[in-house]
Amino acid sequence: MLVLLLILFLIGNAISNNLTSPLASLLPISDTAFDLGITVQQNSDPNVYQIWTSEVTNYLRLNWVTMEVVWRDMERVKGQIDFTALDVAIKALDAANIYVLLRISKAPDWARDAGAKIMPFTHDGPPTNAQELTKFISALLHRYPQQIDAIQIWESVNLETNWSTNPQRLDPRRYVDLLRAAFTEIKAIDPNIIVISAALAPTGGTRPDQAQDDFVFMDKLIAAGMLQYADCVGASHYGLNVPSDALDWRNIPERTPPAKFRGPWVNPHHSWSFRSTLQGYADRLYQAGSDLKLCVTKFGWPAMEDLSGTPRLGFDFAYDNTLQDQANFTDDAIDWMQQSGLVRLAFLWNLNYGAQVGWRLSPDDAASDAVLWSILGPNFSRRPVAERIAAHDFRGQPRLPQNQ
Repeated sequence: MLVLLLILFLIGNAISNNLTSPLASLLPISDTAFDLGITVQQNSDPNVYQIWTSEVTNYLRLNWVTMEVVWRDMERVKGQIDFTALDVAIKALDAANIYVLLRISKAPDWARDAGAKIMPFTHDGPPTNAQELTKFISALLHRYPQQIDAIQIWESVNLETNWSTNPQRLDPRRYVDLLRAAFTEIKAIDPNIIVISAALAPTGGTRPDQAQDDFVFMDKLIAAGMLQYADCVGASHYGLNVPSDALDWRNIPERTPPAKFRGPWVNPHHSWSFRSTLQGYADRLYQAGSDLKLCVTKFGWPAMEDLSGTPRLGFDFAYDNTLQDQANFTDDAIDWMQQSGLVRLAFLWNLNYGAQVGWRLSPDDAASDAVLWSILGPNFSRRPVAERIAAHDFRGQPRLPQNQ
């Protein structure tokens, strides 16, 4: 049944298939005006990936796609890189004139610190030697010349689960060393690629070796010199059940009906609020005298309304959002980011993770978490948020210098 629905979805897209190129007058590196993209999960079947590409261009009308590049999965054995799925994606995106952001993280076990916590899917970490990462990046850029437009170096480096080392230390200086090596390699090969720093995990964590407050850690990264080695500062926010227009995390208006997930109201912290978090990052860049903007490489709001099954423990905030909430919050966030002048690029989380796992939610499967945010709902229906995204028609807007 799922395969039949996928075929019908493809036929529907093919009727109006017109893979137009973005009306660009600038290379992305020179274009600092706001633009929108979406996360698309890879698929090694070219026919399936063409469906996702068509949805991005023809319906959602977006110029950018981002995807996670899991280094440990692509290079399980040192020097042997499996490009299969990425080949399919890059070929399709290049043919459709879609700009590409790769989010690279998760070093292979062979590249990790001896003695670091290495438990698949729970404790990832950086390479011991930054040159192993630069060799991997070089291989990507030489395989896909002028087909990659932006690269983000790592994610959530303020969490032990993403930055497990030996000795265990959430070390901003070590991250900046890794970023510097990657930035230098990327610019030597293709100076037109936008380099984005790690998006921190919004958290009030106070355990120095397990989780650190993202504002505190951002200050440490800036002090360690991060801004010298980035064209854009990474950020992310998963929305939870706090409306996007919540301006002050200290006084989030009560929802109607009252939210069942009470964290933002009983334990106030900036990390619950999309707008407070991004504004806090931008304030720190301004205070540092930097003119860099934010690149929000993951954002969106989850909804449980049209899904069956049970999400994992801790994800019950999704029950508080209807599909219309998801649409309204996302639309407002897009408007605010575009009008604020603080954000250069933003990427919705996500297009198709739900579709690719059959919209299965499981309390025992972390991989099913992303289903809650998927733009494509059960049976390949477009959730209401899709229409709101499409109405912005970023693909139809000329890309001009900001002063024109």
